Amino acid sequence: MNVFDKIDEKTNRKATLKYMWKYKVRMFFGALIKITATLSELAIPYVLSYILDEVVPTKNTTKTIWLGVLMVAFAIIAFLANVIANSLAAGVARLVTKELRHDTFSKIQTLSAAQLDDVTIPSLVS
Repeated sequence: MNVFDKIDEKTNRKATLKYMWKYKVRMFFGALIKITATLSELAIPYVLSYILDEVVPTKNTTKTIWLGVLMVAFAIIAFLANVIANSLAAGVARLVTKELRHDTFSKIQTLSAAQLDDVTIPSLVS
């Protein structure tokens, strides 16, 4: 039985969540921004159906143009919000991975020679 036999998937998940919890504010704002992007994307077909059903039959060109500009604005908001949310998510992933790598390396450094002989180098790296 080697050092890593005691570790199961549930323990790994809890440990990873412990690292992620430090960045809960970033993750919260990332999720909030992602919801904003999704709602903006969902508004576009709604505005389009409104234009086709309500505005086009009245032949009101000005209103059609303004609603078209509104659709473009929703698309830009969705694009920018998705870029920001993905950037926040990538930043959190980078920071969590960096801490996990550091702590894993520190743990490996504390293993005895006998424990290192029990565990193969590839399993230590992965």
